Amino acid sequence: MNDILHLSDQTSIYIYNQGNHLYFTILPFSRVPQVRLLYRGFLEDFHACTYQKSPVFLFKTVKNQVVLLHNLNQSSSFTELVLLEPQREGEGFQNLHLTVIQDKLFFFYTVCSSIETECRLYIQLPFEQTGAATIFDFHSDFKTETEKNKEMRKEIIALNKKMESMAKQYNELYEYSTKLQGEARRLNSILINRGLK
Repeated sequence: MNDILHLSDQTSIYIYNQGNHLYFTILPFSRVPQVRLLYRGFLEDFHACTYQKSPVFLFKTVKNQVVLLHNLNQSSSFTELVLLEPQREGEGFQNLHLTVIQDKLFFFYTVCSSIETECRLYIQLPFEQTGAATIFDFHSDFKTETEKNKEMRKEIIALNKKMESMAKQYNELYEYSTKLQGEARRLNSILINRGLK
């Protein structure tokens, strides 16, 4: 993973990972590039944006938590906020997304359960004590890819069986038609030999 976050026309941050460690450095480089450790325990789904002229980083950790790092207090280090952590077995957080709308930071994500085959889309304002709100609930019609594949496989098998049955019927009709044509030729030859035709 690597990403560049533009803070201004002159300054950017380059972020990258080595294994489960996140590192960053300020661009453009000084004479000697200074690489600093950002986080230990990074897993995946990295996202970054600028909020109130400060960098904000979002990602999943090896503990399956969703963590937000910010520097709004302009300190020398980043502050860590744990936004999400699993509450049930089989629960996972997906489709993480950060965006700023009218000077407010919004965090969108989905929570999917492999056990209950449900999926919900949530919105959260990380710096406001409002909690998460459900935008959309897929519980009634959500199906896992495995279930969809199974249903599709069943439909394909059923269609193949119908085609095999139709092909068998066609072959039987063709063979019967061939026999009738042969019988018609034989009868026609008899009639000709007997002078009846």
